[in-house]
Amino acid sequence: SRVDDKAPALAAGGGVVVVAWEAEAAATDRSVLLSRWNGSTWSTPAVVTHRTGTGASTATTPSVGIGPSGVAYVAWMENSGRAVVGGTVGISGDRDIVLCPMGPLDATCPVGADRLISTDANSGNSAEPAVAVDVGGPEDDDESVHVVWSDNEDRASTAKRILHRRLFLQRTLGVVTGGVTSVTTSGNGQ
Repeated sequence: SRVDDKAPALAAGGGVVVVAWEAEAAATDRSVLLSRWNGSTWSTPAVVTHRTGTGASTATTPSVGIGPSGVAYVAWMENSGRAVVGGTVGISGDRDIVLCPMGPLDATCPVGADRLISTDANSGNSAEPAVAVDVGGPEDDDESVHVVWSDNEDRASTAKRILHRRLFLQRTLGVVTGGVTSVTTSGNGQ
């Protein structure tokens, strides 16, 4: 049973309304849940985050955006004890940003659909994701997902900067990931 529900993130678009939030069962067991509004009630919460790999894993501070197709793009910070996210190896014990596209009928994030967004080949911590979605990409029906987050790149530094990654989600080819760009070049907003 859950102890605490907190940090809600709400998104609406194209007649779709979703809320994602952090559900805490214990101090070391936090998941991200998602519910959809059907016009009169909320759906049964879907568990977005997976528990795979070794060690403790907590998922916190979700953000959500709605694509024109009705897909909910949920991002969260994961204090990762898991070795692999969507085929990408993360650093155990590192805080990373993860994104999952959830279709209107998905009861959970499809296995292998989640993507490591932060490029933490470094030992830094990524936190506080925000998601926005628009139409655009190589094909007319592609959705372009933008994720920003704060990152200190190495745990020795307290200075954080804001990073950005754009993903094109193509209906026929899957995810085409763009590189990470820096919104700020130092921890002081410049």
